[in-house]
Amino acid sequence: MTITLAFLVFSLFAVLVNVTLILRPIERQAADDLAALIELSTKTWVELPPDTRTDFEREMRKSHQLRIYEAEDEIAEYEDDKAYLIALVDSLENRIGKPVPLRKMDFSDDWLWVDIPIANRVLRIGFEAERMEVQIPLALVLIVVMGTLIVTLVSLVLVRRITKPLARLVEATKTLGQAQDHVQVPEEGPSELAELARGFNRMDTQVRELLANRTTLLAGVSHDLRTPIARVRLAVELLPSEQKSELEQGILDDLEEMDNLIGQAMEFARSLGSSKVMTVDVGALLLEIVGEYARGGHAVRLTAESGCVGELSSNALRRVTTNLLDNAVRYSHEQPVELSCESNAGSIIIRFADRGPGIPEAFRRVAFDPFWRMESSRNPSTGGSGLGLAVVKQLSDANGWEIELGESVIYGGLEVTLRLPLSTEG
Repeated sequence: MTITLAFLVFSLFAVLVNVTLILRPIERQAADDLAALIELSTKTWVELPPDTRTDFEREMRKSHQLRIYEAEDEIAEYEDDKAYLIALVDSLENRIGKPVPLRKMDFSDDWLWVDIPIANRVLRIGFEAERMEVQIPLALVLIVVMGTLIVTLVSLVLVRRITKPLARLVEATKTLGQAQDHVQVPEEGPSELAELARGFNRMDTQVRELLANRTTLLAGVSHDLRTPIARVRLAVELLPSEQKSELEQGILDDLEEMDNLIGQAMEFARSLGSSKVMTVDVGALLLEIVGEYARGGHAVRLTAESGCVGELSSNALRRVTTNLLDNAVRYSHEQPVELSCESNAGSIIIRFADRGPGIPEAFRRVAFDPFWRMESSRNPSTGGSGLGLAVVKQLSDANGWEIELGESVIYGGLEVTLRLPLSTEG
């Protein structure tokens, strides 16, 4: 649009310059040349013998498209605002020194006439009206329109060549570090964009390698820690029952808590791992999960609309849902947890509402940080490990989902909104 607008402004300026400095002077010169020819023709006609005037008139008609005869009647004057005719009349009047009216026989006639008084008679000189039908305005409009159209099309081609690689790069940045198949950005287009694509591909590969290494490291450390924990638990269990003390039972409890923490750390490490995307009936999946909680004695009520179907990772959604429901059940104090699913504006929206204390607005941003808890004592009886929401956030970001913490207007506790954008590809 910038190039097109610049060309349009330049074209208008060029038209103004051409009309002012070229076309108008040429038009005045052409009118003056015709006026000189008319003046010369009238003088020649008067000076010729009467018997040769017919041949002269025939020659003028054939060679110069002028008709000459002696006027014997009056015809109507003709008014026209064309610059060529105005310049012609002015030039004739300047040459003859008398008013020269422009005339026309009738409106269907294609000839224009001027009466030239000379030698006590009036000669009527006619010329074809199409002599000045140059249609300069139409020609200029066509030049500007066609020039603008050509520049616009060429600009679109050039811009497309530049923006297509950029568009691919923009789409690739949206999936950077997400749990999606690794797709290299084509390293093509202008040299600068090709180099940018190569740099992005290198960065993307390094990020994915770092994430994979982090996952492997955490999983390895967790696995290595579980081995001595298992040995200590086995040693304590092998002690004679009469020798077990309250301290030893505390050791077993601590080992159990350590094992749970390691399991949650491994889940957190796997939260950025890739998962298979498939067509999922979200309502049916939520109903299945709610059934599992019901069998465990937890009250979770589901309200699901029809049409909650999308292309997504079933495993990731199941893990996010169970983590959020675990938190809601823990803090609802045996009160029912409300779960809803609806399809709206190209997205599937899942809401989790509990009747617990909620999370104050000032802490909602940090609530997704690993190991963050409202209660800082780290007592397992008053809360979890602080990894549940971190895993939820990691999985949501990895799959392009949006998650928001708020306050339930109806139930007074925490309301978590999970938005799953649906693919717009046909």
